[in-house]
Amino acid sequence: MALSTAPDAAALTWSATATRFEVAPSGAMSLQEARLRAMLANCASFRGLTDPALTVTEAYGRIYFEGLPAPTTGDTYTAAELAQLRPFAVIAMQGTQGWDSIATGCSGNTFDWEDSGRLTLSIERTPPSNYGDEPTSNANMDFLNRIGAIVTELKELAGGEEYLGIRRLWVMLGPWWAHPGDFEAEGRWQRIDLGVEWHGVG
Repeated sequence: MALSTAPDAAALTWSATATRFEVAPSGAMSLQEARLRAMLANCASFRGLTDPALTVTEAYGRIYFEGLPAPTTGDTYTAAELAQLRPFAVIAMQGTQGWDSIATGCSGNTFDWEDSGRLTLSIERTPPSNYGDEPTSNANMDFLNRIGAIVTELKELAGGEEYLGIRRLWVMLGPWWAHPGDFEAEGRWQRIDLGVEWHGVG
């Protein structure tokens, strides 16, 4: 599979919209989130959550670390602002057993270490308008089909150079959707939270 290369350090520091500054990941813990972000941005199925499809660079701008950025004004997003953000993904270290490092041997006074951990990958979209105002069985099946395609691509990319060595994927929560009573405040959305267990890098 032909892959687009990850953006340089500057691109990882600034979002595609050039309006949001973010702290670039570095070190043994946060770099794993950056590797998963690169994989997801290179998944055609994730980029295809919009019509027309996102470019790889645009996809990077919709994948966030540890939560969404703060709203432009105030403490709460408006429904219109959330609609502009979707589709988006949030990658975060899991609160329990999120990272681990174990010594596997030593050479003289130097130990060999193997890192592993767990991340949460949350993906949220606005249901296509042709499905109506509320999630339907067709909208949910379409969402599951698309998430399944994303998972398949992640498995194909796992272990590649500078990508995450994924050894397990599972559904943590979802799929779930906005309650009709929250439409005015949050808009219409569908979401799924995936668990990602990794071991080393490619």
